[in-house]
Amino acid sequence: MGQSALAKLSSDEIEEGDARYLAPELLNSEEYAEKTELTKADVFSLGITLFELATGLTIPMNGNEWHDLRNERLDVLDNVHHLSDSFKKVIKLMLKRDPTQRPSVKELLTKYLPDQLEVALKWEKIERNLLRMEKEALEKKKEQENKNTKVRRMSI
Repeated sequence: MGQSALAKLSSDEIEEGDARYLAPELLNSEEYAEKTELTKADVFSLGITLFELATGLTIPMNGNEWHDLRNERLDVLDNVHHLSDSFKKVIKLMLKRDPTQRPSVKELLTKYLPDQLEVALKWEKIERNLLRMEKEALEKKKEQENKNTKVRRMSI
């Protein structure tokens, strides 16, 4: 994302990437040519990636579903219950058709994602604690089994 920070959209300078992740303004340069920075296209691409990860769906290469994603028809995201509403909102903002309505990279990092990162870090801490507790329980069980084995040997 960093190298495109100051670049303005020019259809002669854009190399096409994987069309599944391509922002609409890169396909229709006349519509947004005057007001698009490439970082906003990067935000869209990241949004599509997050959408794909959140839903478990494979992003289509073309067709109606491909167009739906570029026209903000994201109903399937509302049916994903393991994500917070605020994270769904961030994804929807990143997938705005008009790049001027998408958050900037700076906004993502300072305004939208800190809450999500905080939640993720809390879950990571909880998972670490659960794994530690499970490991300790297994070690105690193994220690008890070793003691029981020694007692049986001594009684023979």
